Amino acid sequence: MSAALSHPLITDLRILLSERFTQPQTIDTPILSRKTIPTGVPEWDAQTEGLRLGEITEIFGNLGGTSLIMDALLESSARAGWLGAWVDAGDSLEVEDWPSAQLRRLLWVRCSGALTAMKAADLLLRDGNSSWIILDLQGVPPIELRRISGSHWHRFHRVVERQQNALVVLTSTPSVEGAKVRVVSQTEWTLDSLETARTDLRTHAAVQVFVRGRSTYWIQDRKTA
Repeated sequence: MSAALSHPLITDLRILLSERFTQPQTIDTPILSRKTIPTGVPEWDAQTEGLRLGEITEIFGNLGGTSLIMDALLESSARAGWLGAWVDAGDSLEVEDWPSAQLRRLLWVRCSGALTAMKAADLLLRDGNSSWIILDLQGVPPIELRRISGSHWHRFHRVVERQQNALVVLTSTPSVEGAKVRVVSQTEWTLDSLETARTDLRTHAAVQVFVRGRSTYWIQDRKTA
């Protein structure tokens, strides 16, 4: 085993996966097609038939807007009973901000940097027991993000295509080379947003979707929540 893969976190993660999953699980919940899972955002689902399995989707923008998108995804995933994982590169996920029902079937992997998070995501993708993996790089400094070589993303593209799971990468700026779908949060927050329910904020969220090979498509044109 190389030094890179012998990190204590990765070792512990290997043990956890081997103990919890003695054989690969399958996605047996009805979905829009065998290649997608619903995002919980109707207009996004209408354009791409949901979060695409076998592909990498990048979501970026301000933290508040990104959290609204993830709220929809987590709610939809929990309702369908899908198993997922949240790889937290900056150990910054505030689990108290999310309903426990949304996190019940989500493995939280707490990391202390982008490199360790990339290794953990790689292991989870190859393990094949999660229908989707969230790689949260939002708390990673831009200089550290730029150190992630394109070869990492190309390898991830090959893995998700083979395993037919989905990788969702959260970033502060566009960083994922070759992403098939990019979702940009453009919601502008006001002081009133702090006192507004998250479900209500979602109805006013401004999100822009870029699909490779297609023109820009607006999900919402209202930018203030």
